[in-house]
Amino acid sequence: MVLFRVYDMKQLFYSIGSGLLCLAACGPTDTPDAISAVSDAAVETVRKISWEELLPEGEEERLLQLYEEQITSYSTLGDIAEGGVNDVAVQIGSFNTVPELDGVKVRLPGYTVPFEYGVDAEITEFLLVPYFGACLHAPPPPPNQTIYVTATTPLKLKDLAQAVWIEGTIRATIQSTGLADAAYTVELDSMEAY
Repeated sequence: MVLFRVYDMKQLFYSIGSGLLCLAACGPTDTPDAISAVSDAAVETVRKISWEELLPEGEEERLLQLYEEQITSYSTLGDIAEGGVNDVAVQIGSFNTVPELDGVKVRLPGYTVPFEYGVDAEITEFLLVPYFGACLHAPPPPPNQTIYVTATTPLKLKDLAQAVWIEGTIRATIQSTGLADAAYTVELDSMEAY
């Protein structure tokens, strides 16, 4: 898997634009506060990230090693009966995060995994995962590929198979749940279909 960083061109545009606005609008009598107010507006842009960017350097290699160790341990168990004591979806991985992302407003696609679901269920918290079925029909992704999302306004999820875009402030904060552990949390600002 190739890791790459997605740069948000809007941030570059706003940085250049705020400098041009300042040159055009700021006269010699303007204070530094007027200049920083324009710059602060540019900082509030949302950074579009990929799931790979949530992994610190070298984490993919560590995950591969952990998966290999798990496969080896399964081979010593013999046949695993469905519903048996050894038929468990174990979450493998670490809580290693990318500190530079802490406190950044991000936009990220993924799939929702609510803690409760029903026709009229309104949720204020759920997990965001990189692939459909994670935590419910497949083993959970590593903690640093699982995001615990909180919303101030209750949401109704119509279709769990629908990928979504979320926007909000990401934090490198550990959250444990009955479905999976998450190394990141996001305070949700908005969500829309992918």
